[in-house]
Amino acid sequence: MKEEYLLVTIHTSPGDRDAFADILWTEGSLGFQESEAEGRLEISSWFLPGRDEVEKRIREHAENRSIRYYECSSERSSYDPDEWVARFSHSFPGVELDDRFFIHPPWIEPSPRFPVNIMIEPGHAFGTGTHESTQLALLAIAPISGTAESFLDVGTGSGILAAAAGRMSPNLDLAVCDIDDMALESAVETLHKNGITRFRAVTGGAEEFRGTSFQVVAANLTSPVIRKLSPELVGLAGEFLVLSGFTEDQY
Repeated sequence: MKEEYLLVTIHTSPGDRDAFADILWTEGSLGFQESEAEGRLEISSWFLPGRDEVEKRIREHAENRSIRYYECSSERSSYDPDEWVARFSHSFPGVELDDRFFIHPPWIEPSPRFPVNIMIEPGHAFGTGTHESTQLALLAIAPISGTAESFLDVGTGSGILAAAAGRMSPNLDLAVCDIDDMALESAVETLHKNGITRFRAVTGGAEEFRGTSFQVVAANLTSPVIRKLSPELVGLAGEFLVLSGFTEDQY
């Protein structure tokens, strides 16, 4: 069944990809799609209906940060999630990362070439492992998760980081949290599909675990959110704190 959304389209330079991603997530984007041609980047981002002011706010963010863009426009759009999944199934071959991880959809078999296979259902806009920040976080947790005893994924999204940690350490004391109910449901689904049944899933932020400690805490979020949560994240991390989702000039 088709649903109504507000579609914001931005034309900018490829070098400003991460800056606009940060702005869009900050403004509550449900997800976005990128295409690049002739040196220009087009970003299509979906928002809940009733957010007619979001185009103006995106322009203000960009101008305040001196980010150049060629065009920013919005329109109401119909979107069919089932139709999108059907189209996506023909274009998503999975993600191979560093000869260690293979992130694949259900219609592609795990690969014996990779020590860690992670199955992800791309039916939700909470991440499929293609974004650089997710990949950097995976590479960061790889050398420490295999021997860790406890792991917390803050703002888990689709649950890729938690699934990777659980696959590397089957006896892990694993916990995930997200302020978005739908994201948390997506993460739980991802964990189950990867054979992980021993975990805690909490709707809310890092403060929900205040007073406890995890050997590894991971947070793949935007720069403003990480800044806000830094005291909580540091307090929860018993040994390792893995942060991703921001560029070098943002932190």
